[in-house]
Amino acid sequence: MKVMASQSWLVRCATIATVVGVALITVVWTASLIQRAYDQHAFGVDFAINVWQPGRDVLEGGDPFREDAPQGNNDGAVYPPIATILSVPFALPPFEVGRVLWVVALLAAVLASMRVCGVRDWRCYVAACACPPVTSGVMYGNMGLLLMLAVALAWRFRDKAWVVGSVVGLAVAVKLFLWPLVVWLAITRRRFAVAVSVAAAGVLTLLGWMAVGFVGFADYPAIVHDNAAKYDQDGVSVAALVANIGLPANQELALGAGLVALLIVWRLRRNELGAFGWALTAALLASPLVWWHYYALLLVPLALAAPVWRPIWFAPFALFPQAADAVVGIAISVLIAVTASGVRPRFLRTYVRDSPAPRSRPLPPSDPASSAVAR
Repeated sequence: MKVMASQSWLVRCATIATVVGVALITVVWTASLIQRAYDQHAFGVDFAINVWQPGRDVLEGGDPFREDAPQGNNDGAVYPPIATILSVPFALPPFEVGRVLWVVALLAAVLASMRVCGVRDWRCYVAACACPPVTSGVMYGNMGLLLMLAVALAWRFRDKAWVVGSVVGLAVAVKLFLWPLVVWLAITRRRFAVAVSVAAAGVLTLLGWMAVGFVGFADYPAIVHDNAAKYDQDGVSVAALVANIGLPANQELALGAGLVALLIVWRLRRNELGAFGWALTAALLASPLVWWHYYALLLVPLALAAPVWRPIWFAPFALFPQAADAVVGIAISVLIAVTASGVRPRFLRTYVRDSPAPRSRPLPPSDPASSAVAR
């Protein structure tokens, strides 16, 4: 008995030391990158280009898509107007103050997402905040970390049609690449939620353009296309991988990979958590442009599948910016989706053996009236 207790204590100490050690290494490494980015006026560059300057332009009645921004950056904004409108409060104070508040909001969204997913283990919180997708998002000030909370809420309220539809619609209006979440709602027969999400995305998009007086409306598709073409071989997307190999039609092949993942969603439609994880993977695979911080979204199905510490939480740490490529990113997205689905290879079963069983439910009846009552 004493030997078993001693071994358990040693395992616990080793686990804590490993988690804290990896977190410290990541934090120190990230701090050096942030310092370098700050010296090069690149810290919070996404906040500068896509939040603060467009917000100032909207407040002053100007064009939020003009190609200039503070701190020496000259790329134009690419966030849709609704994202600019929602983030206007962060453009009210001076740039430095707004940037600090924005970083606090991003970190708060990550912590809140873990809380919504039912995570209570402090080691999971440390891993989530220290992993490269999150630290990269904080360094660049990308809005993607806020979408973590939207994704977590979509799962939490998945059986409340108005809530999940509104949240998914908002997420799609802000970042169109999350459209597979609408397909997930459709595949799991949440028809009213699908209608709400499509309507919410359309209304919010329209309201955003109305708020800026439709300035730049005609040119916006070209702006998005040019941005994707400019960074065609960058990031950790299927499209970037195909482009670097030299194959043509890289965006079409990326869309095909996303559709394959959605086919898996359909096959797992009775396994709610698995279908949810694969829907997020489909969004990452199909998107023509994926940066490291986009993979922070996968922390949501990971937290749902493993709400207490397991070695699977080390997976996001393989996504070190400037060290990882698309192959690593794709592999990690598939690994987390497989973990969420509960269909795990033998070598993964030990990692998540104490995790709760995948959430499943019987499919609702097809009759619209009875479906409305069920919702």
